[in-house]
Amino acid sequence: GQVLFPVWFFQGMERMQYITYLNILSKVIFTVAIFLFVKEREDYYLVPLLTSLGAIIAGIWSLVLVNKNFGVHFRRQSKERLMHYLREGWHIFLSRIYVSLYTTTNVMLLGFFTGNTVVGYYAIAEKIVVAIGGLFDPANRTIYPYLAKKYKEHFSYFVRFVKKVSVIYFAVAFIFVLIAYYFKDIIIVLVSGSYNREISILLGIFLLRILTLPFGALFSNSLIIMQEKRAFMRVMNYTVILNFLLVPPAIYLYGALGMVCAFVLVLVIHTGMLIYYLRHAIKTHGGR
Repeated sequence: GQVLFPVWFFQGMERMQYITYLNILSKVIFTVAIFLFVKEREDYYLVPLLTSLGAIIAGIWSLVLVNKNFGVHFRRQSKERLMHYLREGWHIFLSRIYVSLYTTTNVMLLGFFTGNTVVGYYAIAEKIVVAIGGLFDPANRTIYPYLAKKYKEHFSYFVRFVKKVSVIYFAVAFIFVLIAYYFKDIIIVLVSGSYNREISILLGIFLLRILTLPFGALFSNSLIIMQEKRAFMRVMNYTVILNFLLVPPAIYLYGALGMVCAFVLVLVIHTGMLIYYLRHAIKTHGGR
């Protein structure tokens, strides 16, 4: 379903409403199917199956809309063209692998050194933080094609727009952190069914991650738009190395608490490096 869904196309055409409509379609299909087919505890296996079917139907329907509403026809591409775009997008592909690599490895190491219960505590705290931080994803997806267009049309406006969005993001993220911290115990009860002191401590620290979440996509997209691929990959390489230097020892010494503290530190440094290279790129491109 994710492979079929052409988010990139709707982003490029600045028709983000299609993503909203099709995602709603997917969720509605899934929700209705849950009420119709999941009756007993033994029907649990239907949940991932129905989720996948909803995503696949939305993906197929999106391709139909691309063909019908935008006149884009599917045809076989040459090997040369495919290799060209694979090379052009290699840095983005590799960065996605990097993120998956160190986030997955961190959880595996936490389970190895502490056990499944602690991993469960961490997973609950992480899901809450990612859910709150995920509210910035639609905004970043929406402004990405706009940023790309403004970079080509008016560089100084592009710079001002990035700075303005950064200030707004930080203000909104800070408010989110304050509200979530104040209600963190209630949120934990809603998510897990009961209060847990260990989860509350982890969540209280992990909420700081929200202050960095919106900037990863914003600053990375800005560097990519400016064709600063080497700078972007340098940041990703340094982040992976730093993660493996700090997080494993922190897990070994302090368990989940050490992992959360070390990982938040890694993300703060990651954001700082993005800001450094972005400022350098802006100075360089400003004199073009």
